[in-house]
Amino acid sequence: MMESGVMPEGVDRREIPVDLVDWVGTERLIHHVLEAVQGGVMPGIEVQYVAGGERYPCPMILTLLVYAYARGTYESSEIESRCLSETDFQYLATPGCPGPQVLRMFRRRERSQVRAALARLFQGLGGSLGDPWAIDAEDEALRRLEAAVAADNLALDY
Repeated sequence: MMESGVMPEGVDRREIPVDLVDWVGTERLIHHVLEAVQGGVMPGIEVQYVAGGERYPCPMILTLLVYAYARGTYESSEIESRCLSETDFQYLATPGCPGPQVLRMFRRRERSQVRAALARLFQGLGGSLGDPWAIDAEDEALRRLEAAVAADNLALDY
């Protein structure tokens, strides 16, 4: 794991990588995602999300989506696939990964929560890495959220 506030050599601070693990490593990214989700007040968000008879903790779904989008994984079916095959996604998807339809419905219903948690993630990362890592956290959050919507729309077209 990398030291706090230390960027890898040769990384341009002005360019945000698609996969933030390239900047901060897996463990540190998980820590920042958990902090971003837990640090937000989630008024109106339900404790559990019920779909198809299954119950999923809303904070878990939110954490999973924020982490996936921070990793550059936008398509809901790809998120599910990574939950089945990669330990970092499995860890965050405990007690079990929701299917693509649940992920899409949750993102639609809780769009403002997903966007706010993403923005907190980018603000937190920017603060921990320090200047001149200037980033518009709100803009990057919106860009990644829109990329997820576009990826799912494209996937559903085929």
